[in-house]
Amino acid sequence: MESKNSPEERRNFLASELLRVEADWVIISHPKHIFYLTGFPSNLNAWYSLMKGPRSTSFMALRSDGRCALLLGRSELENPFTGERTDAVRGLGDVTEYEDYSLKGEMVTYGDRLAAEMKRWLGGLDRHRFRKVAIEEWHLAEVYRDALHALHPDARVVGISKFLVEMRMSKGDDEVEKLEKATEMLDHSYSVARENSTPGKSELDVYAAINEDVFHRYGPFAWVVGDHVSGERSLGVGGVPTHRKLKRGDTFILDLQVAHDNYWSDMCRTFVVGRKPSREQRSALAVVREAMEQAEKLLYPGTKGKEVYASVSRALADHGYSDLPHHAGHAIGLDDQERPWFIPAEERKLEEGSVCVVEPGIYRKDTGGIRIEDVFVVTAKGPRKLSHFPLKLG
Repeated sequence: MESKNSPEERRNFLASELLRVEADWVIISHPKHIFYLTGFPSNLNAWYSLMKGPRSTSFMALRSDGRCALLLGRSELENPFTGERTDAVRGLGDVTEYEDYSLKGEMVTYGDRLAAEMKRWLGGLDRHRFRKVAIEEWHLAEVYRDALHALHPDARVVGISKFLVEMRMSKGDDEVEKLEKATEMLDHSYSVARENSTPGKSELDVYAAINEDVFHRYGPFAWVVGDHVSGERSLGVGGVPTHRKLKRGDTFILDLQVAHDNYWSDMCRTFVVGRKPSREQRSALAVVREAMEQAEKLLYPGTKGKEVYASVSRALADHGYSDLPHHAGHAIGLDDQERPWFIPAEERKLEEGSVCVVEPGIYRKDTGGIRIEDVFVVTAKGPRKLSHFPLKLG
């Protein structure tokens, strides 16, 4: 199998698929896939996404011979106020810019304007070789499909979204490195969380302490999110942090996610607040740890997602606990939940290079909610664990 250890290798891998399906070009519209194939984070600025919502103002085209072309708003390449430019797209192929911020034009590029820019861009690429075109049919909006059809009315259009999802299941070395860094960030976050999980503090206090530390340590785009549920709330599996005050003896589930360079890691730890864990809580932790260990033995290429779920549920049932009420884990990457999913219906298999998490949990009134989650890379020789924060309740 061709390697996918860099954006260039991933473009070559995709170009091979174009040859197989006899397509001349593929048009990539999803910002995460533009990044996946080029390394350029178009439209992936976390702050802008919060302010303006997710939107796409860029396109990438890849020809079956490997030629790459990009359509980007000029503000992504040049500061509109200082004129300072980035060289981040150097070596990526043909780059076409359009004016996306101008005091004499428009501040925001809406679909009608971008469709017109797309039409001009496509018209300059290869007038005679758009006989068959692949698109991200799960993402490309109708206004852009209309622009493509107006320019090449006889071109046959095929979807490639499913192929891209499957292509991402096996991670390249550069992707694993980013996921390892994101997991390292979470390992540190749990040190901060444990220190701050004391009686009288609220779930929001702990959330704020984690992110204050992460912002100073890793920068403002390192934003930790996820479940922060304590006491009776922990029986509901998950939820956002609230003003609920932590009480002595509460279990406090922190299922945290963070991205490093757009790759998301995911871990979970549970703390008992303000005292040593009870005998029942220690027993429950031992069971979820055993469930984790049983699942870890299955993390090899070829294992179906449903087999991992069955292993976790069986380990819980063997000790008298009910079936797991949620998924037993999933793969991670550019999204925080990728396939294969560890659920009873999942037929997809782990691949060499898959990066996944396993997350067994127990939710009973006598123990409170207790869940753990670790991160693994799947290799031919077995799983390699990326997460290292201790699996302890205190």
